[in-house]
Amino acid sequence: MRIQRLLLCVVGLYAMSSAVALAAEPAPALKVTIGIDDKSVEPAGSFSVSTQIQNIGERAITLAIWSCSYSQNWISDNPAVTIESMPCKKNVLEGIALASGRTYTNSLEVRSTTEQPFRLGFMNGQLDVKMPASKPVWSNPLTVSIKPVKKEITFTSPTLKGQILKPGEKAPATTLEKSEKDAATPSVPSN
Repeated sequence: MRIQRLLLCVVGLYAMSSAVALAAEPAPALKVTIGIDDKSVEPAGSFSVSTQIQNIGERAITLAIWSCSYSQNWISDNPAVTIESMPCKKNVLEGIALASGRTYTNSLEVRSTTEQPFRLGFMNGQLDVKMPASKPVWSNPLTVSIKPVKKEITFTSPTLKGQILKPGEKAPATTLEKSEKDAATPSVPSN
């Protein structure tokens, strides 16, 4: 009788552990691709990055995407590259069904202060609070070049008001410079 109870306990534990192993869902098979239209960006300016999240698995999956702050689903692997957040009034997670082989596309506003490569990581939101947060699925690397700062000088003197000089261009004589030349020329008193 004691052996039967022990055997029953062992069989019960084996069945429970098998059920738990079957219930554990593997991480969804996703491929994340990012791109930009123009790889030359303004200094300290933001630029749009297109994102593609493809289901490369055999089963349909559900993406949990924030309704108006898509940026909360993303992180950067480079501290000099930040993802801009968008203000919104009501932000909820939306479940987006993605069949095998299908791709979800959207875009992000990103700011970079470096010409070093960066990747963006997609983190699927939590539709069920009991589920742990997902680990990021990293994109392909991107590198942007930062446009040089244009050095223009704008004068506010009355004779040059609103004129912009290009680097190396000489400004015309101002009213003050002309009057100084006149003062240096000897004048003959009139009788």
